[in-house]
Amino acid sequence: MSNDTTLNPIIPQTITTTITTPSVDEASLLYFILLPTTAGFTEQANQKAGGYHKHFKYNNGSSNDDLFFGVARTNLNPPVTTNVVDDSRISMVIGHELAEAFTERDDNGFTTGPCEIGDICE
Repeated sequence: MSNDTTLNPIIPQTITTTITTPSVDEASLLYFILLPTTAGFTEQANQKAGGYHKHFKYNNGSSNDDLFFGVARTNLNPPVTTNVVDDSRISMVIGHELAEAFTERDDNGFTTGPCEIGDICE
């Protein structure tokens, strides 16, 4: 299972050693993580969710958060006897989280009441 407690320290370590790191005051870079089919979310609020997006500060010199990422499960509803994944549902979750991360990446973006842009379409 996955949760913010385990993902948050892994993300900076992973991007530092494997991919482009965010620069100071980065505002355009977005990372997206697809969990393996054996992983899910442990937080009660996220257990039924297909994904989520978060942000936090990567560079101490940044004036605002500069690391933005989304996470999606790939085990939304696979058959019990196989490891087949329902690609259309995963695509929907990824699109939903990307739209929200693009329009409200730091909690100061497009919302309608308590709902983010992807939530009002559900």
